[in-house]
Amino acid sequence: MTVNLDARIVSVDDQPVHLTGKEYAILELLTLRKGTIVTREMLLNHLYGGTDEPELKIIDVFVCKLRKKLAQATGGDHYIETVWGRGYMIHEPVATAATQAHVSMREAGLSDSWHR
Repeated sequence: MTVNLDARIVSVDDQPVHLTGKEYAILELLTLRKGTIVTREMLLNHLYGGTDEPELKIIDVFVCKLRKKLAQATGGDHYIETVWGRGYMIHEPVATAATQAHVSMREAGLSDSWHR
């Protein structure tokens, strides 16, 4: 996944990922603070700048939708981690169980195909 902060474009394997303005703004802040926890309050302030702010729960809704779009675009990779009671953090993708099994087989020298 590539996040071009100058052009405000998100892509996976050179294919654009279509995000709403709010989804992009969340991904932007998480990307700028990669590896650190971003609180819901920080995200809310980033999205609304202190004016007419909705409830904090709206952040969870936006993050849920963003996660679904990123997982669909990347084939199931998960980049956004929930840090319970604190907020969210972006990191390198966590492989799905199927991907982990595939990699483990390859590392063990086993073929990806079935043999009789």
